[in-house]
Amino acid sequence: KMKMKSNLITLFYLLIFIFFISCEKSFTEELNETNFNKILIKKNDSLILLGHDKDVILLNRKYLEKAKRGNYIEGEILCYINIGNIASVIGQYKGAFSYLNKARIKLQSIDNPILSAKLNMEYSKLYASLHLSEKSSLYSTRAMGYLRKLDKRQKRMYAFDNIYLLRSEYLNLNSMCDSALFYGHKALKINNNPTTRALISKYHLRCDKKCDSSAIYLQQAQTLLRQNDIETVSNALFNLTYGEYYCEKKKYKEAIASYKEAARIYNKTKRYQKVPIVYYTIADLYKKLNDTVQQRIYFEKQSVVKQTIEKNRNDGLNLSIDHVLLEYKEQTNSNIDKLYICLFVLILCITIITSILYVKFKKKHKKNIQLTKANEKLSLRIKKELFEDLIVLVKKNDPSFLSRYEEVYPELTKKLLLINPNLSAGDLAFCAMLSLNLSSKDIAKYTFVQHKSIQQKKYRIRIKLSLSSNENLYFFLKVLTINEGVKSTVSNKCFIILETDHGKKEIRF
Repeated sequence: KMKMKSNLITLFYLLIFIFFISCEKSFTEELNETNFNKILIKKNDSLILLGHDKDVILLNRKYLEKAKRGNYIEGEILCYINIGNIASVIGQYKGAFSYLNKARIKLQSIDNPILSAKLNMEYSKLYASLHLSEKSSLYSTRAMGYLRKLDKRQKRMYAFDNIYLLRSEYLNLNSMCDSALFYGHKALKINNNPTTRALISKYHLRCDKKCDSSAIYLQQAQTLLRQNDIETVSNALFNLTYGEYYCEKKKYKEAIASYKEAARIYNKTKRYQKVPIVYYTIADLYKKLNDTVQQRIYFEKQSVVKQTIEKNRNDGLNLSIDHVLLEYKEQTNSNIDKLYICLFVLILCITIITSILYVKFKKKHKKNIQLTKANEKLSLRIKKELFEDLIVLVKKNDPSFLSRYEEVYPELTKKLLLINPNLSAGDLAFCAMLSLNLSSKDIAKYTFVQHKSIQQKKYRIRIKLSLSSNENLYFFLKVLTINEGVKSTVSNKCFIILETDHGKKEIRF
């Protein structure tokens, strides 16, 4: 009996040992490319297509914690890249740079061509969103360099067809049509999806004006879309391209219907950044149809959506991003709390531990100051590049000038509308040109109007802004772009105090 009891105890401990070994093996297998990266990418991409941006953040936060617990550095990098991507999609460019830089720093410690390609791809997307096409092209070239080491399965799993699409879009913008189509078809070989086919259709329209070729790819994209009952961003791009197709065929009513459908889906999937240009295009089509009422309605819609975009950038989604940004600091505070408990018992060590923590805090504070300065320098460089882009848009008389200007200098139009809410989009665009120090002669040249008309418009702007003839209009507008001012309400009357080198100027309205 004693021997049997001993054997049972041995068997019991053996089973426990096998159980822990299997658990450890299971845990190890969970944190690899197949069972971590693949599952995360599938869930992440599905949520992005549906426009569930907040869920994307929550998903990657969850997987980030899992990767850290398992010391899976590749998983951490992938999560940082995914969060950086969604931050860029919703217009949080500073957050996007922060997360992509986190990924870049961690990636320096390992050799992983897949993650290197993905990181450079997201940098390329980010710079493309900022309309810095040369920078975007540089990073897409780097990303393509890593693709040579990957097989087709890896390229498809990590959606690396987007690298070729970024390259084709850059070439399309530079009127290199054949090359744009070449890279579009390379993307199609990796992933036969409706988005790629719609883009190839667009290139045929813009490059060689082949409506028949464009129609074929649109029909193929439509067939793929019908296989999925859920509307995604791909549906919006499909309708957008169909709108261009109808415009090329001069079927403006059909084009308007397609553009409206694209706007509806962009709104549904919360891709609001795409909506203003769609509304602007619809307004322009109504102008061609001599429907001034609808034209005015969609110009006003464009303005409303832009305000909504600004509001949404400060919603709860930003709190989710900020929460992850503070993750390291919270972990440090948690460790400090534990140390305080130990220090309560070990009184002799209080002074030493406190001194160490103080030194660490000072170093961290100094590092934060350096990081802030570096971010400010980066911001100034981006502002300079964006300023040059604005001048190019003015010279081309590009209708998207005002939208891009408001992204770079949001203060001017806000304050002008505070002074006179009845200012039209044309008035705002004209004031924006003046704030860039463009002369009346230059504005007349770029907008194809007479110099005399520009002078008359300046006079009308003075009246609308309640400026006297002895006040410098250029200086006034320049101050509005760089001076924060003070807003207040006294006896139901608002005023702005502009602080300048020549003193303070009070504007009441």
